[in-house]
Amino acid sequence: MRKPNLDAWARVAEIGTAIVVVVSIVYIAFELDQNTRATHSASWEAVNEMLMSLDVAEATELGPFIERAELAPSNVEPEEYWRFARIAQARLGVIEYAFLGVETGTLSTYHWGAISGFLEFTMCKKGYQQVWGEIGKQIYHVDFQEHVNAIISRCNQ
Repeated sequence: MRKPNLDAWARVAEIGTAIVVVVSIVYIAFELDQNTRATHSASWEAVNEMLMSLDVAEATELGPFIERAELAPSNVEPEEYWRFARIAQARLGVIEYAFLGVETGTLSTYHWGAISGFLEFTMCKKGYQQVWGEIGKQIYHVDFQEHVNAIISRCNQ
């Protein structure tokens, strides 16, 4: 019986190495997918938590004047409008965070789908449009500005 020579062992080692490399790449791809899902989930939880905390504030003593300010900002006192504007700014900031999360890949488009309808509903209210007109260009990312401006133009048609 003939012993395998060094070339045969080298070929076996190359095949074994190739198999290990392929398995490693598949494993890394799986881990990256899991990490991406975990990042999307964490971002989604953060957005939900921030929006919920704003909704809790709205549901308390602030609720009645916020609703009035959303629909007709001229029907509230200046102090109430100022408080509404702060809540609106915070809410829009959270939504901007989600919007940019989709842009950077930390939030999935699936999750954005749940927020985008809320943004459209929100931005079609006169109070949010007024707040947006006052501060939109100063504090929000230009991509988010373009998105919101497109929504507002559809609301006003």
